[in-house]
Amino acid sequence: MTPNTNFHLVSLGCPRNRVDSERILSVMDRTGFKHVQDPAYASTIIINTCAFIQQAVEESIDVILDYAQHDQALLVVAGCLPLRYKKELEESLPEAALFVEPDKIHDLPKLVQRYQQINLLDGKVQCIRSDTIPHTGSRTLTTPGYAYLKIAEGCRRKCTYCTIPSIRGPLKSTDLEELVQEAKTLASMNVRELVLVAQDLTAYGLEKGDKDGLTKLLKSIRTVDGIEWIRLMYLHPKGLTNDLAEIINESDNILPYLDIPFQHVADKVLKAMGRPSRGDNIRRLVDRLRIRIPNLAIRTTFMVGYPTEDNNAFSELRDFVERYRIERVGVFMYSPEEGTPA
Repeated sequence: MTPNTNFHLVSLGCPRNRVDSERILSVMDRTGFKHVQDPAYASTIIINTCAFIQQAVEESIDVILDYAQHDQALLVVAGCLPLRYKKELEESLPEAALFVEPDKIHDLPKLVQRYQQINLLDGKVQCIRSDTIPHTGSRTLTTPGYAYLKIAEGCRRKCTYCTIPSIRGPLKSTDLEELVQEAKTLASMNVRELVLVAQDLTAYGLEKGDKDGLTKLLKSIRTVDGIEWIRLMYLHPKGLTNDLAEIINESDNILPYLDIPFQHVADKVLKAMGRPSRGDNIRRLVDRLRIRIPNLAIRTTFMVGYPTEDNNAFSELRDFVERYRIERVGVFMYSPEEGTPA
């Protein structure tokens, strides 16, 4: 008898995590599993977790416990939670049967099959494909008309509040040729907008000694037929060079919309955060970008409540927001995380 190969996927966290979820969908589909929207019909439930800050950890655990009520299904926990807490989870979350780190996504179907002790004729799983959502072979798209292009994993920065380097490891840039091919494949599937994501786009290629990695990548993918818009997310202020501004300004399909997390503008807070930019450098950067890129829209995030932030530092941040009229601003409260200097 053919076993129940239905699986349900829950994706938590950032766009980078969504790319991993799309890879999970693809590898499961290609090895005979069928994605279902209703977990009641699933024999396997996969939760791709976020663990960047404590609030995300708590949300991930709450979701895991909610889905554990479907006791007919094998519960798999993937993503950042297994990366951050590793062996601790086996004792603290007995509801989950498997814990899978992101670099083991390709092994996920085999792990599930082994755990469930699936035995079919000739030792093969019957191929059950889903035609409801397109897939590239390596990813199953979940976004209509646009797609995230993750260009690197990990981070080389040393921000004192951040858990990413300890969770995702050091910077590892994807080969340029591989990214260009992925962009072409996505374009052939009617993707019209590519949203480039990484922990820090401006660091692309730096671990390989390439200081102009992002500029070279943009020059390569902006000519891909069918890609009408390219959007840049997660740009470190220190890495925004004049050359990068120039290629954005001269390109018809690289949007004048930049996501630049400033985090703060008070010098003493930036220094305590391990951020290399002084407040005046951030102000000059905004002025320079607005001159070099007409019609620029800036999106940023700020962190409030950091241990060294006093009333004067907060007032400086508030005044910056009021004066510089940043188009999109997100504000986050500081979260003290285990294992970080802060």
